Amino acid sequence: MITDHALLALEAERLRKACYMAVALGLGDERIREVSIPAYLGYPIQQLQQHSEGLRSLLAGLGIDKERILNPSAVAWLADAFDMWAATEFAIFDLGRLVDIEAQIGELVHGRVMDCPAYAHVILQGFHVGAGIRFPEYHLATDLRLMMNLYLDCQDMMKVDLSLTDEPNQSLGRSVILTCFNLLEAFTSGLVAEYLIKNLNADSDIVRELEDKNAALSRRFSRVPGLVRGDRLFLDLQQPPLAKLFGEIKWRRDSFVHCEPGSAPTKRGYVKEAFFHEIGAPLVSETVDLTLDAITLAWNRATGKKRPSWLPSYQKDGRLGHREVSLSRWKS
Repeated sequence: MITDHALLALEAERLRKACYMAVALGLGDERIREVSIPAYLGYPIQQLQQHSEGLRSLLAGLGIDKERILNPSAVAWLADAFDMWAATEFAIFDLGRLVDIEAQIGELVHGRVMDCPAYAHVILQGFHVGAGIRFPEYHLATDLRLMMNLYLDCQDMMKVDLSLTDEPNQSLGRSVILTCFNLLEAFTSGLVAEYLIKNLNADSDIVRELEDKNAALSRRFSRVPGLVRGDRLFLDLQQPPLAKLFGEIKWRRDSFVHCEPGSAPTKRGYVKEAFFHEIGAPLVSETVDLTLDAITLAWNRATGKKRPSWLPSYQKDGRLGHREVSLSRWKS
């Protein structure tokens, strides 16, 4: 038979582990610097009661839904998660999808602050670092920022050293354009996934159209934002920025992915091999500009917000950068 003293000791241990997990999520305070679990069975009952009350107050102030986080089931979930992480010796650890975590402990600020979707994975990176958020759009946006900045660096190097050939520049240019369309595809699929997670009883006709994997990217990109918003107001493929992005520039992308040597034109009237080699700086820059504009437009249509925080933007030096996000000022 478990004694009251043992139950109090177990509760204190779970509360302490739950506090550590909140710190690891980036919601803790600097007073918690070391990970150690006291031998609570050695504490007298009155001290255990006082200690547990202090831990509850601490946990309630760490930026999570106060009512949900103090629920015994939430505390137990966090404590169990701590034990699984500790078993890895606190290595980088996939805690699970944001939607599943929030179902256990309440809403985290990550979704609001970082514009991350419900299907994003929360990655523990250590104490006092804050959790990492992993989802395809974020990483492809990072890829785009890296590739475009390397492309611009390569251009600068060619201006200084005239002996350099244009081949590295062309390779990077193709990579930038391919990354743009990878990002457009992931962004569109992400809107669909988010909607389906949050609307389990959605109209079957809307679900069928959202899940139509055979539809062209241009059609999906133009229609998905209006479908998830619920007003069926679709983006116009004949207007900027979509007209050229899914027209001539998409043909360029197709010439890389489905390269066909020879001079025979496609049914759209362009020669794939010629498009494959014609990778100039204006084309690369325009592709990036139109991609950023298109995602901003679609995001606003789908969510009513201006632009996703994970989408890169041009900095004063002409390179692509990203907005630094701090969770500390969002603590409740």
